[in-house]
Amino acid sequence: MHRPLIFAAVLLTLYGTATSAETNRIEMGDGHISGSQLSEYQYTWKQCSLQEGEWVSQPDLTESADIIGDLLRVSQTAQRPDGGSQSTSVYLKRDSLSPVRIEVSQRGPDGKILGSMRHKLNNQGYQALIKRGDASRSSQGTISSEMYLGTGMGLPLSQLSPDLLPAEIAASMLVFDASYRVILTDAGSDTIEHNGQAVETRMIDVEWHHLGQGDIYPPGPDASGGRYWVTTNPPESFPYVPRYKTDTYAIEYVADTCQ
Repeated sequence: MHRPLIFAAVLLTLYGTATSAETNRIEMGDGHISGSQLSEYQYTWKQCSLQEGEWVSQPDLTESADIIGDLLRVSQTAQRPDGGSQSTSVYLKRDSLSPVRIEVSQRGPDGKILGSMRHKLNNQGYQALIKRGDASRSSQGTISSEMYLGTGMGLPLSQLSPDLLPAEIAASMLVFDASYRVILTDAGSDTIEHNGQAVETRMIDVEWHHLGQGDIYPPGPDASGGRYWVTTNPPESFPYVPRYKTDTYAIEYVADTCQ
């Protein structure tokens, strides 16, 4: 499940965490993470953020996945309080979940497009076209298709064998032109009750290391790095990534933090 861009706004800058020398390095396309077994879906998650000590509801996020040849298109839509909306479509190679194209658009309450952003990625970097109204600009950078999308980490993690943890992957936040070294650790298992069924999920804690600034976001649901709840083969009507939580942000399929 792909996290919305709001994730970046709630990260806190913290320092001083070390990683184990036994951490496995996961490279894009090395076969350890593949989307070939993923099925098409559409689900809606609740979102909330911590504000002045209280968890405050944010607009629901609907995400769908569609298989298009050798690509997997993952699309998100969230309504804004003003009646507008933001939609994002990410095109991933099915065999590796490597990102090759990202399309973002913002619409006003009347449905008209206010702005858009498109990225094309390859193993050398990216090219972007950003439009707002009648104005447009292009940019390019070194973030490449060899990095997992930081705003969509959950889906790849759902397909990673727990036997490989702790592990390290490369990730990016394109909106900030930022790249990261991400450390993944096994946080055990959890049972989520849904429609009278007990679904066993794996918990994976994530620790983010900003490669440009050196900032570190510690792992766990009560820290800024966060925790994912994932399942490789979910039952019918249940997503691959039912929950993600940090100390200030949560997105979940079954309400827990977000009520």
